[in-house]
Amino acid sequence: MVVNEERHAEIKAALHSRGLSLGAIARSEKVATTTVSLVSRGHGRSRRLELAIAQALDVSPEQLWPERYSR
Repeated sequence: MVVNEERHAEIKAALHSRGLSLGAIARSEKVATTTVSLVSRGHGRSRRLELAIAQALDVSPEQLWPERYSR
């Protein structure tokens, strides 16, 4: 897994601009905030959480993490 702190910061900022947070996604998905944060950073992978983050930002997971979905 590639850790990308810059992308993580961009995701957090984009969520914040929509009045959301990683914590809000964690609550809606019934997981710990740290779990969502780890996925956002690239420490871990969960297609379900990737999709939840992407949907909150009205983009596809492929747009947020192209290296995870490249063929």
